[in-house]
Amino acid sequence: GVMRVSALVVAGDGNGTASYGKARAEEMSDAVSKAFRKAKANPFYVERYFYPKPLFPGDNTIFFPAKAKVSASKVEMWPGSQFTGLRCNKTVMQIMDCFGISDINVKTRGSRNKTNMVKAVFKGLSSIRTPWEIAAARGLSYREVTYAERRAMNSPTQRNKRIRAMADERRAAEKREVLTSLQSDPPTSQLPAAEVEGAAEAVPVLSRWHKSESE
Repeated sequence: GVMRVSALVVAGDGNGTASYGKARAEEMSDAVSKAFRKAKANPFYVERYFYPKPLFPGDNTIFFPAKAKVSASKVEMWPGSQFTGLRCNKTVMQIMDCFGISDINVKTRGSRNKTNMVKAVFKGLSSIRTPWEIAAARGLSYREVTYAERRAMNSPTQRNKRIRAMADERRAAEKREVLTSLQSDPPTSQLPAAEVEGAAEAVPVLSRWHKSESE
């Protein structure tokens, strides 16, 4: 029989849309063309999180972590902070370039079969729900479910700011309590002598102490 070759093609516009296709043919060029046509016929779009103040325009990552498994190939993905880059192997890096994702952490486990790995990556990205979908389901606002903003709120700098703010608020509350107690209970020097508890006992004790010192 005639030997046939297979080609796996991943194509994208670098703006969130990509797809993959696999085809067989007698010539490699024909297999690549068929696979490319299949990829163009089934585009897949991924919503990305764009940083509020990026140093380079267009820097982005995924919203939430994702896991996927196809056959013996396993893929785990996490959002990356700005300047993280593409921390993944070459196959996954090419897929992320097609999607236009600039910062992401990807760990591949199990089989390194490229077809299964590509399918696992697309499966994982397709499982990520957008924040507005989750917000609509839970009745929350968009900001309350954005992973990247939760990460920013839990950064050491923001955490230290919150700790300092809580300490300042606690000191202010203690100061207010002291002022309130002074206003409600004036000092004993301002009270009549009859209302000072233990005043009669305090004077003899001091006099005895002074007497013992003089002796």
